[in-house]
Formats: sequence, structure tokens, C-alpha cells
Amino acid sequence: MKSLRFYCLLFSLFISLALSIGYAKGVKITLNDQTERFTSISDVAKIMLTDGKVVVNKTSGDVEVTPISDVKNITFSENTGVSNALVDGYTISLYPNPCTDVVVINGISDATKVSIYSIEGKLAKTVIVSQGDEISVSDFGAGVYIVKVGSQSFKLMKK
Repeated sequence: MKSLRFYCLLFSLFISLALSIGYAKGVKITLNDQTERFTSISDVAKIMLTDGKVVVNKTSGDVEVTPISDVKNITFSENTGVSNALVDGYTISLYPNPCTDVVVINGISDATKVSIYSIEGKLAKTVIVSQGDEISVSDFGAGVYIVKVGSQSFKLMKK
């Protein structure tokens, strides 16, 4: 049987991946008494399982500590259809997500370099796009891709 330390490490790795590729919009901790605590991902600095506790360090400096024995479940709310981010003062959106043949990027003002990487980190495509341009992904296999626009990364699901 795996140790609690192993599961805590695995959980921490999952959280790091979920946060870094933009999978989660928020974290909801449901307690055994059905009380729910929701924290937006933008407010989370770090989430850890340590010493039998779930520790949420917030960007405000606040720390939320909950004994793991009080936790019924932890849910990461998934992105739905449109991914948004602030890049260089503009709100960038990527849709549809998941996609089949094309993806559209809105919210960019000038011609912008967009790079798409496989989940393994291989560059799949680089294009220069303007507001509302479609990017063809029809030649991509089904799976998860990372779309980099300026300093922001988005997770893209290809069906």
C-alpha cells in the first residue's frame, strides 16, 4: 500500500500541472458537513497536502488550513468552451475549446505570434494572427495542446 506521503506528492504534482496549463478555473473544497469553500485560481498561490492537512496559500497572504479528515472532496472546476487571460493589457479569448478543426483567438490588437505545443512540449505550429483569425488544427491528432499567446498559455483540447 502506498504511503500518505506518496499520495500527497502525487496530489501536489496534479495541482501544479492543473494550474500551469490552465485546466482549472477554481478549487472547491467540500467538507463532510457539506460546507463548500471555493477559491478562484487567480487567488491561489499554492495548494499542499501536508501533515494530514489541506493547506491553501492565497495570493493575498491568507492561509486556509483544513484537516484532511474534515474534507469530503476537492474539485477543480474545468475551463468551459472559452479560455480567457489578460495579456499585455488585453483580454485574450481562445475558442472553441475543445475544438475539432479550427480555433479562434480574440482580444489581440496587432499581428501576434501564437505557438502551439504538444503536451510533450514539441512545437506543433507557429502562426502570426490578428483579431478573430482562425487557426487550423485539423492536421493535429486528438489530445491536449498548449497554446502560447504572448506571455500567457492556454490549454487546448483537440477532439
